[in-house]
Amino acid sequence: MARNHLYESISQTGRPARKTIGIIGAAIAGPVFALQILSNPTLRSLYRPVLYDQSPDPAHSHKIARNDLTGGAAVGLGPNGLFPLYSLGLRSAIDEVSCEFGGARFWRAKLGKRLMDDENVEQATAGRHWYLNGGENLTWSEDVGANMRILERRDLQQLLLDAVRGRGGEIIWDRKLKDIERVGDGRVRARFKGGECLDVDLLVGAEGAWSEVRRHLLRQNDKKTADSRWVPEFMNATGLYGIFSPRKGHLWTDAGSMEFFQDTHGIWLDRGNLSTSPLPHGKIRWDLQLPEHTPPSAGSSPDHETEFERGWKSKMAPGLYSKDSTIRILRDYASIYHPVTGTFGRLLAASDRIIRTPMRQRAWEADEIQKDNIVLIGDAARLMPPSSGQGPAFAIEDATVLADCLLKHSSEGNLGKALEEYARIQVPKSKKMVTMSSYTGKIGLGERWYWRLLRDYGTKFTPFVDMKK
Repeated sequence: MARNHLYESISQTGRPARKTIGIIGAAIAGPVFALQILSNPTLRSLYRPVLYDQSPDPAHSHKIARNDLTGGAAVGLGPNGLFPLYSLGLRSAIDEVSCEFGGARFWRAKLGKRLMDDENVEQATAGRHWYLNGGENLTWSEDVGANMRILERRDLQQLLLDAVRGRGGEIIWDRKLKDIERVGDGRVRARFKGGECLDVDLLVGAEGAWSEVRRHLLRQNDKKTADSRWVPEFMNATGLYGIFSPRKGHLWTDAGSMEFFQDTHGIWLDRGNLSTSPLPHGKIRWDLQLPEHTPPSAGSSPDHETEFERGWKSKMAPGLYSKDSTIRILRDYASIYHPVTGTFGRLLAASDRIIRTPMRQRAWEADEIQKDNIVLIGDAARLMPPSSGQGPAFAIEDATVLADCLLKHSSEGNLGKALEEYARIQVPKSKKMVTMSSYTGKIGLGERWYWRLLRDYGTKFTPFVDMKK
């Protein structure tokens, strides 16, 4: 039986009941879309958004959410992400849990001496390294009056969820979507594992890279190609992400300097790169991206080591990769120079929420992200690697544009036209950004000598302009 209590009866004033919007996914795009509906008087009078997520409530869980496995441990928000959130009255909340992307410094580094089996990662000695270039306020936006902001993914999610609840929104956890079907009155029925159903007027897929709502739309288009079109394209790279916490270890050595703490650092390697940015309370987010020729199989079963792990090794979520292989890689790269801590090994030793995932991307076509009264937003509609710096911001932009399209067509009551316009606006932008991130990803990884040459010399001789002046 469908959940009948979600539908409001016609009021005594004779006004029709609000249409129900079922939003699958409560990470970033879903909550922002719910906020846009709840914050606009016209949209709020027409629609009732309900968020569903397969994860347990993050406020009561210490587990790493599934969305973090494709989105990284921390996120950056540029102008297209900040402006909608600031317009929703969230500026002070965001600024409180984030750090400004002010200064940027770029370095070139070689790996140092390989660690012996009995040595810990913090004992690594930095390899040869040299400074390339840097600048201030490279991401400044006059329209927003701010640089890009860097914050932990879970902090962004939590402040969005708090805002949704504060404005009367409903969030239901531990609900994994099983299948979707149309019902006789034109609504869509979302069926969850366990037998619960939800009939909605509009179904929004916002559940990330492996969206079941997207799988349904693709099967509606062409069952033969649906499975291959559903999987994002592998970028021949693996990403490892973590958060350094000063509570877990000393911040710097004589080899490092607090002078550079407030800066974002990009450290180019022979093959791959390490990037770091400051976070509130002395934390540092780090991303290590390396070439990889074959992704882990979706059906693989990583070995589960029985040895009791302590420290940073116990804070890992390697996904489809084995924990042993992930530990080996991190130990191999512990000798990367870092201007604040001296080495990456010292960052690693005091890190938690260490995530590893194959890097993937894809921009789906307009007819693959919307049909009738079903639509996709965020990573479900277009997946970009964390290296692009645009995934979360585009998710926020999607939610905002979709709400604007619903508002524009609100007098017509035609959901189809609103969804078509949303796809017409966003898909070309998505394709352009995916192409750009593919190109910059190859340069950043530097797997070929000519990419390294372009990357290193381009960084060294590019004049970085202070956009705030």
